Amino acid sequence: ANIYLWTLTRNYWGPQPEHSYFLHTWSLSLEEQFYFFFPIILIFILKKAPSLLLTFSFLITFLVYLVFALFASDHPNASFYLLPARCWELGMGATLAIYKTRPNNLFDKLNLRIISLSSWVGISMIFLSYLLLDGKSGLGFGLILPTLGATIFILFAQNPTIGAAKFLSIAPLVFIGKISYSLYLN
Repeated sequence: ANIYLWTLTRNYWGPQPEHSYFLHTWSLSLEEQFYFFFPIILIFILKKAPSLLLTFSFLITFLVYLVFALFASDHPNASFYLLPARCWELGMGATLAIYKTRPNNLFDKLNLRIISLSSWVGISMIFLSYLLLDGKSGLGFGLILPTLGATIFILFAQNPTIGAAKFLSIAPLVFIGKISYSLYLN
């Protein structure tokens, strides 16, 4: 779906993605492509150099982000719809998951106050992106703000009794979270 929608945007006079009932499937398609290729790469790294898995995941994610940020303004449609430009966002989550599986990671040594504050920093970065980014100039370097904010929030919101995780656990926000994909589709 992401490739199909990308091809629609390349013809100025042709049909546009906004007119498609399946516009929302572009991101699902992109995720499936990532989930197909990333495990193959992981298996290769785990066989050849397992101790470098975290470093490899971080470096690839960072390099792909740089490519995305540098080329997004010249090729906004391809940068928006295609996996090579967008896999850095999923790569951040994968890198975080790899980091969390390591014994004695930094997170295990932090006190609750720092963890709580860090979860608020992450959620603040997400909300700040709503104020600073718009749909047109948001591509490029600006997308690091909500993506890094989400990564920081996920890393430090493991305890639902402190920080931003406690705030997001209140019943009205949980309800909105449960129906959020339906709201997105409308």
